[in-house]
Amino acid sequence: MRPTFLAAAQGGLVLLFAAGCSVDSTEFISKYAEAECEFAMLCYEPSILQFNGWSDAAECVTERGPELTGDSQDCTYDKKKAKACLKAMKDLPCPTEGDPVVPEICTQVFTCDGTGTPDTDTDTP
Repeated sequence: MRPTFLAAAQGGLVLLFAAGCSVDSTEFISKYAEAECEFAMLCYEPSILQFNGWSDAAECVTERGPELTGDSQDCTYDKKKAKACLKAMKDLPCPTEGDPVVPEICTQVFTCDGTGTPDTDTDTP
């Protein structure tokens, strides 16, 4: 079974953020896919990478980017939670056993309850 998650990056992955800057949904998806794939390259067993058909992060991003874009269609996007998610991802360690645990904030970036519209940007208080 292929692991699916909106996951993360290990502490060694460097994600650059300008203080106070927010990211739009397209940029978030791109950065998130990169972080998720770097995490996969660092933390997944070779057999899982082979099962997914990924020999490097670029192959993973090529697959995951469009998947993440499709998954976020007709959803409301929260810029502040996206920024917090990207920060949380860079500190996520490889699990010692079991599947990776998604930072909770990353599960809240897109609200997909059928009431949002594509690229609706919101800021939570």
